[in-house]
Amino acid sequence: MHNVSWDVVTLPKHLGGLGIKKGLACNKALFAKRVWALCTNSCNAWAETLRKSHSPIRKFLQDPLHANDTTLKVKDTWDKNGNWDLNGLSFVLPRQVCNIIRVTPKPFQSSLNDLPTWNSTSNGQFSTHLAYFLATNLPTETNSQNWKWVWKTHTIPRGMTFLWLACHNCLPTKHHLALKHILNDESCPLYHSNPENHHSYP
Repeated sequence: MHNVSWDVVTLPKHLGGLGIKKGLACNKALFAKRVWALCTNSCNAWAETLRKSHSPIRKFLQDPLHANDTTLKVKDTWDKNGNWDLNGLSFVLPRQVCNIIRVTPKPFQSSLNDLPTWNSTSNGQFSTHLAYFLATNLPTETNSQNWKWVWKTHTIPRGMTFLWLACHNCLPTKHHLALKHILNDESCPLYHSNPENHHSYP
């Protein structure tokens, strides 16, 4: 009998789950890690093989960008007057994104080269952990109830699990089993006039 839904079980522990990762979202995050390495000029043999246009693996890859877009840099989207020129892109960006780009000033001097950055991290480096959160549409930061205290309780693991089930109102009490049509009688064996639920424990 499953007392807690799979969507709750696969939530991170600080959001009330057990921290079990979903397989599909985990695969997406790991695949994104390889794509990031490919886009950041990884010197690994597999990356060099995929970059070669004559590679037999290349024909199985679907790339939404044209060949010129893969080498496009920020400076290539500026005209001679230093204004943004997005007409050279092979795809159409949403109007809101275009407006954000156009109000971004061009730096007068820059000693840094163009390079890909991951905007979900402070250092711009790719994070598989955050990629998993994005794949599952989970909030990376939350102000909701923090469930970590459940797993920091000084008791045996079975006691932590009991407490976690109680907080989710999913203890296999007679009342809960009656709601699932497993039992017909939900009365408490100690307090016969009341249904047995987790509030009945002394």
